[in-house]
Amino acid sequence: MLTDNQVLEIREAGKTLSLRQLADRYGVSHIAIRNILIGRRLTKAERTHLRFWAKVQTGFVHECWIWHGATSSDGYGQFRLDGRLIGAHCAVLNLTGVSTTNKIVRHTCDVPLCVNPNHLRLGTVLDNINDRGVRGRTAVGERNGRSKLTLKQVRAIRRIKKPVSILAQQYDVDPKTIRNILTQKTWRDE
Repeated sequence: MLTDNQVLEIREAGKTLSLRQLADRYGVSHIAIRNILIGRRLTKAERTHLRFWAKVQTGFVHECWIWHGATSSDGYGQFRLDGRLIGAHCAVLNLTGVSTTNKIVRHTCDVPLCVNPNHLRLGTVLDNINDRGVRGRTAVGERNGRSKLTLKQVRAIRRIKKPVSILAQQYDVDPKTIRNILTQKTWRDE
């Protein structure tokens, strides 16, 4: 949200600068600047836009626009819109008129704090899972926090020619885990 001092600066600078120049300088819409210059009270939607964009470090169209407001525990921006706390990357699309109802908002840049609408795509949960796999962000193998084995141990299990039950005891895992490793149902790429 613009401070009172910024509003006064805008009114003073409005004598020499264009609406677009002022909008770019203060990171708000030219409509909001016009309303400030004519002294009209901002609508709720305009105030919401100002509140949102005041928390964003914008850049060139191809760059990430970084969210500097509240964040969730998983590193995504959060914004209160119509009384609900939602992801900032979802909020930006809603504010630009794109409905995100029943859709997942995916980042093409893999930067959780990016709110550049050019870096965001609507999709399904399956699209999001496929993106994660293609970009190598799926927690598999040792990167999986629930994994009891290391890559070195998996390679040893595949080399050692012992019964499944003995290997399971030796590595303190369920025999099914050993069978899945040997048949490559798990640890496929190792």
